[in-house]
Amino acid sequence: MGLSTNAYLVYGVPIPKWDEQIRIEQQELPKEFWGKDEDPDSEIYIGDLNDDNCEMFSHCHGDCPMWIAKPKSIEHKYAWRGYPVEVHSYELTVSVTDDDNLRKFCEKLGVEYTEPKWWLCSYMG
Repeated sequence: MGLSTNAYLVYGVPIPKWDEQIRIEQQELPKEFWGKDEDPDSEIYIGDLNDDNCEMFSHCHGDCPMWIAKPKSIEHKYAWRGYPVEVHSYELTVSVTDDDNLRKFCEKLGVEYTEPKWWLCSYMG
């Protein structure tokens, strides 16, 4: 027997630097993202890096997450445990503002900005 996972269709930029970390050391980020703790060796949860326009989206597995930076204005699509979901072409529209916000978000995080794409990925939690 197999095991069904969730499928996600997400628009954004993969962040390979943090593929296997749910927490990162603050010193790896620009200081503006540090939490209340000023100790550079303390850790911060990646979800705390979200801003008004963009967020970090996790996929792969709860114990070994991989990350995609995505605009908040674009909803991700998902198929729960293998159930098919219809995707309409009008749901795949992206604005220049979305791309600009994503570029700024990646710059603030100090990660390389690559052209955003639609990514089909899985999640097993």
